[in-house]
Amino acid sequence: MTEKTENVFDTKIDKTEQTETTVQQKTFDPANASDVAPGDKQKYIRPDLNGKEDVIENFQVFLPDTTKVPVDTGKSKYWSCNVTITYASENEEGVKNREYMSGVKCFEQNDGSISAPQYWYKGSGTQVAELYELVAKHLELEPSELSAKKFLHFLTGEPKVKLVGKTYDNWRDGKKQGVVVKNFPGEFI
Repeated sequence: MTEKTENVFDTKIDKTEQTETTVQQKTFDPANASDVAPGDKQKYIRPDLNGKEDVIENFQVFLPDTTKVPVDTGKSKYWSCNVTITYASENEEGVKNREYMSGVKCFEQNDGSISAPQYWYKGSGTQVAELYELVAKHLELEPSELSAKKFLHFLTGEPKVKLVGKTYDNWRDGKKQGVVVKNFPGEFI
């Protein structure tokens, strides 16, 4: 099935005096609705995969909702993207093992357009930046020499990995909710 996508990078933000943004109405296609009833859905239970070998089956970057107000750092404005990494293995419930990762951003440009997703910059330190550096090391490149296209192509090429359990702060709605141990690629094999 071919999926039609729009190029959000050509989208411009309307900067009126009230700093409102132009909202383009989108509708949900019922053909994409889930066949699983809410009562039949299972919560994903993350197994400890530390030290196990696996295959990255999918790496997805979901573009941000630019109708929402961007984060304003004073130097730039950006929206965060949702990112998932899915492994070939399954947990005890038969659900593919996966992790959500943070760190990909789309920036508002001076002309009002939206940048392509940004995965790495020197000193970033985000989860996706760590993964970017790991891919660069495996490809024997400096991170500054690795293009986003090559990074994504590598991760969607089903590379084999040895996983490590990495501890991260767990944030929800801007508040720290403790820590979480994620199954993170430790090295590519």
